[in-house]
Amino acid sequence: MPRQRVQLQFHILELLADATGPEGSGLLLRGTRARGVDASQATLGRALKVLDERGLTLRVGNKGRTITPEGRRWLSETRRLQGVRRWTEETLTAVGQSTLSELRASMVARRALEGEIARLAAENAPPAEVVELRRIVEEQGHDLETGGRGAGQAVDFHLALARVCGNQFLEAAASLVRTSSAALQTLMYHLGATIGSSYDRHIEVVEAIADRNPAGAAGAMILHLNELITDIDLWLARLNESAQRQPGTSSAGGHSTANQSRLGGGRTGQPSAMEPMQSLAGTSTPVPEEKEGRHNG
Repeated sequence: MPRQRVQLQFHILELLADATGPEGSGLLLRGTRARGVDASQATLGRALKVLDERGLTLRVGNKGRTITPEGRRWLSETRRLQGVRRWTEETLTAVGQSTLSELRASMVARRALEGEIARLAAENAPPAEVVELRRIVEEQGHDLETGGRGAGQAVDFHLALARVCGNQFLEAAASLVRTSSAALQTLMYHLGATIGSSYDRHIEVVEAIADRNPAGAAGAMILHLNELITDIDLWLARLNESAQRQPGTSSAGGHSTANQSRLGGGRTGQPSAMEPMQSLAGTSTPVPEEKEGRHNG
């Protein structure tokens, strides 16, 4: 959907969240225009209708509209997603394709190793260790709910999983992949803020381990790592496209300010901070199921 329409809906919710009472369409129109969204009265009306239908706003007689509790939750989550996107964007655009390619290779290695680690954990992990794995994942969920990124807990989860698999050589190999270079360690951590849902995958892995389901645990872990690899592939494609459009810029090296600017917005670079809001209109779920910041390596 057009980016302007998404921005309009977002700013309407922000204006209503800051208001002390119902706001009429006239005030909302002036407020959104002051924020740089040039919309007509008819366009505003259509946006309000969408927000009403999604349960994010409520019409109060002829007084105007207010934001609902669901609307406030959606707005809070979207603001958090915007911050996470900016944080990730600054990190990933600062590295070259060669480093991202190394990260991808490490993820392919981890996919093989950690799939087997998850399978063995389902066979061998003592009940007390399963409880500990669950605690770590629950702590990750709490961190996400309170505005954190859950990256530290995600790292702890993978390390703990390797410890309880019952194979010291797999544990050592997984540790070696993670610590092969400081740059990769940093990128793995920052990848925790890209699109995906590692929290949900971690839950799936733990539940499969608790159920003593080796195939299920391995499958959930492989799916998790495949999602990470897909994210990296998208970034590599964007960096390559940007480099090709900039004469004299090496596709495997660093990036100019112009490249980083291109990556920071538009469809050829990292999705803009507004793109998570596209589910606001045209879908049945107002809050995106893809949780930014829940995709931690």
